[in-house]
Amino acid sequence: MYRVFVAARASLYLRGPIPTDQAQFRWSRQAKNSFFSASLTLILVGCGASQPEGPYYETQAFQVDPVSSKDRKKLVQAATKILKSRPLVVGLDGRQKIIRQAHIARLPLVVLKAYVLAGKIHKPGAEIDILIPVSHGKKVPVTLITKTDGSVTILAATKTRSRARQAAYIPRFRNGDAQWSSAHRKTLRLAMSLLPKTDAAFLSDIPLSRYKTARDKRKGAVYLQKGCTAEIRVYNRAFDMDKLQFVGAPNRPYPASMRTVLHEVGHAIHSQPSRMAACQLQTQEQKLNTRIKRYNRRLAVARQRNDRRLAEQLETESRAIGRARKKLKSLAKAVESLMDRGPVLKAYQAATGSSPAPTVYGRSSLKESFAEAFALFRSDRAALKRAMPKAYEWFARGGHLKAADRQ
Repeated sequence: MYRVFVAARASLYLRGPIPTDQAQFRWSRQAKNSFFSASLTLILVGCGASQPEGPYYETQAFQVDPVSSKDRKKLVQAATKILKSRPLVVGLDGRQKIIRQAHIARLPLVVLKAYVLAGKIHKPGAEIDILIPVSHGKKVPVTLITKTDGSVTILAATKTRSRARQAAYIPRFRNGDAQWSSAHRKTLRLAMSLLPKTDAAFLSDIPLSRYKTARDKRKGAVYLQKGCTAEIRVYNRAFDMDKLQFVGAPNRPYPASMRTVLHEVGHAIHSQPSRMAACQLQTQEQKLNTRIKRYNRRLAVARQRNDRRLAEQLETESRAIGRARKKLKSLAKAVESLMDRGPVLKAYQAATGSSPAPTVYGRSSLKESFAEAFALFRSDRAALKRAMPKAYEWFARGGHLKAADRQ
């Protein structure tokens, strides 16, 4: 909430109406300390969450034991048993095939490992991107999709394509209580390269700040907005998950931390109308305070000189300042309203209706639903199309850009 502070009436020895001292318009303490904080919570390895209904993208990371050729016999035996109750489809390099008992022994080792893992995980409807350790420290990206009917689809690739892209936006890196390493800078530049110029424009004055740990240690990153300024803070936790999971297709995998940061970019996009309004409020506040200072200086002169004519002029100015205060209070309320639910979120909700968010975390609020959907749209469109087709179609039409332009 924003408050206006008004001083007590002055006591001039003049006849007629007496002008009033004007106190400067200020942000209230509550408003100053109320950052819009929207963040992505990375679930701890092994921690469970409420089981959602319908297809969704699983963000929980899984620690997978290394697999080698010595494990093939046991994996084939386990997979043969699982296939009796859970049908399997394998997509290798884009070609999908229904697996029969006769095919089991010829499946790639990582596919067998993923299928056996599916038999141990009860997450119907989930899409899980996991990194399976193999020989010589190598990790193979595999997508595991468990259908609500119990069937399983496993996607893998024999080769991965180059991830090099021309970035539309060069991020502004800033060190907090931790420093950006060259490897982490490279990852974030890659994440920003997934943004077209239209999306990158929202980040033109928002730095990426590096910190060790958030107060909530589960958080990998957070978008912070204070009045007219904003930043995205990235914590160690974001990069910890890169050892266990990825995002994207198995033939073009990206570090999971990229989705974490793109989630915060989503918050920056839907918050842009409120931030622009806050900038306008700040400018108007400064102008009003300058006007009030000038008024108070002239009021002091009128008192000293007992100047009747000047006092009458100040009466008019006092009323004008009062009207300006009211307009500023209305603008402050509008800013608060935009922070709660601006035009981008309203348009997103109108387009997606009652469709559940694409992730468990996204189902905690409309803001988180938008941020999760945006992150997947930029890093794994196939996953978003499967989990939340209405959101996929809306982003593909540029719905978020059109809504932001209508502010």
